Parts: sequence; C-alpha cells; structure tokens
Amino acid sequence: MNYEIAYYSLSGNTEKLAYGIAKRLPENQAFLTNLQEEEVTLAADVYLVGFGINNGTVPLKVMDALDRLAGKKIFLFVTCGIEPSEEYKRLIERKIEPFLPDECDYCGILLCRGQIAEEVLSKIQRQFAQQPDDPAIKKMISEAKLSEGHPDETDAENAVRFIREKLDSF
Repeated sequence: MNYEIAYYSLSGNTEKLAYGIAKRLPENQAFLTNLQEEEVTLAADVYLVGFGINNGTVPLKVMDALDRLAGKKIFLFVTCGIEPSEEYKRLIERKIEPFLPDECDYCGILLCRGQIAEEVLSKIQRQFAQQPDDPAIKKMISEAKLSEGHPDETDAENAVRFIREKLDSF
C-alpha cells in the first residue's frame, strides 16, 4: 500500500508531524508532498492530508488538494495550538466536510497539538502583561506552555497507530 502524505505547514508543526509519520510507515511506501510547492500526485492508495488550523480556517491549497481526491482513501491530520478535544475535532470536520469529494473514502481526522509560533506567543505575553487577570489570556498562556515541543515522537506514533487502526476497520 502506498501513502501520499500531503501537507500545508505555515509554522513547521504540520511538516514536522508529516515527516514523523513518513518515518514510521513502511520504507518506500510513503512519500511527502508539500502543498505549498506542488500538487497531490494521485499516485497513492491512501492520502494523509495535513494542515494547521490558523484562526479557524482551512488553507485554500488543502481544499484544492482534497477536491482532486475523488475515489481515494483520505485521512486528515491537523495541528493546533490548543488541547485537541472531540468538540474541536467536530468543528474542524464541519469546516472541511464541504471540501471532501462525495465519492471518497473518508477515514477520519486526527488532531495533534502543535507548538504555538513565537510571534503569536509574544503577542499573548504582551496581552497578559496588560491584562494579567483576564482568564482567557491566562488560558492561552497555559495552552502555549502545554504545546511546547509538539508535535513530538509520541504524536507521530499516535498518528500512525490511528491510521493503521482505521485501515484495519475498512
């Protein structure tokens, strides 16, 4: 089985996870496609499409890639700077669902923590300095600390486990 790992990464988190996934799949059966530079090849059996959520939006190039994958098995992996939850996962699935081809085999979505970009963290810290008692800002600071170092090796292992379990159930 061949896997195309197509990713769109602004902060580097999704790219890091994509490479971690590729490293754990059978040698010579997985290849990477950076959607910022090229299109999906349509040469794989399974497509792992990854992107980061920035301001709650799905990148246009990801939408375009998904549109080309009619009749294919598709997994999504998404990095975000907050604790992945079932509620957040459903929200992202609702945003991406209109861009999945009607005739694809959608296999599911995996959310993964991603380290918050330095410029975003600096902005949060400036807000915290001005409003140290604001609970929303305190929560953002807490989430940023918990996101440090992610995605990591365990995140990549969890992603591959998720993919294998879903494929076994198909």
